[in-house]
Amino acid sequence: MPSSRTYVTSAGQTGPVSVTAEATGGAGGYVFTLSADGTPFATGSSGSATWDTRPLSNGLHTLSASVTDAGGTTATTTITVTVANTTVPAAPSNLAATAASSTRVNLTWRDNAGNESGFAIFRATGGGNTFVQIATVGANVTAFADTTVRPATSYKYRVRAFSGAGASSFSNTANVRTPR
Repeated sequence: MPSSRTYVTSAGQTGPVSVTAEATGGAGGYVFTLSADGTPFATGSSGSATWDTRPLSNGLHTLSASVTDAGGTTATTTITVTVANTTVPAAPSNLAATAASSTRVNLTWRDNAGNESGFAIFRATGGGNTFVQIATVGANVTAFADTTVRPATSYKYRVRAFSGAGASSFSNTANVRTPR
């Protein structure tokens, strides 16, 4: 029966972290699966991979290494890693708002961060400057359709990136008025 051990070789760092798993015993011909919080991020004959912690929330995360030998026997080991990201994502830019109809505003922006968990979308109604968060979208998403708008109404929008390290500053403000 194979046995498995998992190592984090650059503990205490944020961002990409090297993870190594070793296998001993068993029938040889090992296949490794490395997972973080139950989601595989590397599979293959090598027990080494890079785990990017930047989009993760700060706190405890579980790394596991499963190794299956040529005979089909599997062994798994698990370790707990503390993620402490300290780099806040860069702010999005080039926010644009287009009235697609009297009840739909399409937003697009440029993603300037490589470490966001997602984006928060804020809206103010009329000439006011009281922005309220209306939605969030996932990492690398650069568009959103606001279907909660009313006809013949002015809106202002802004967006910011967020991660476990905090939120970016806001994008530019985009103004739009829906038709009747």
